[in-house]
Amino acid sequence: SAGQEVSDNCINLASWNIAAINNNPFEYWVTYPDSDYNDFMRGVESLLGQDDGTLVQEVFTTEMYNELADELHCLGFPDMEEIGRLWSEDISQRRVIQGFLRDKSIGDKRLASMPDRITNT
Repeated sequence: SAGQEVSDNCINLASWNIAAINNNPFEYWVTYPDSDYNDFMRGVESLLGQDDGTLVQEVFTTEMYNELADELHCLGFPDMEEIGRLWSEDISQRRVIQGFLRDKSIGDKRLASMPDRITNT
């Protein structure tokens, strides 16, 4: 929160499921008389409508994937070789906005939205 001191061990992030099914129809439509807020919201809308060419592997690096894969392997996930192939040949090479966030097939699998759905109201 505002004014809170941040330590080196702290992770700050924001999550926004752009395809969320929500029980509050007004959650994403807010009239708020703050120019910074409105500029931010217009910026997000503009960003999601374009494609800057940023690859998934530039945001979620191979090092991060390898750490996740190690954890999944330790938990006994099957088909880790196939998952690795999909990461290196497909997902990591996609563009973040058009190739991942706006890809209907990823939405259909709930790959990105399920964490939001189970932690949302």
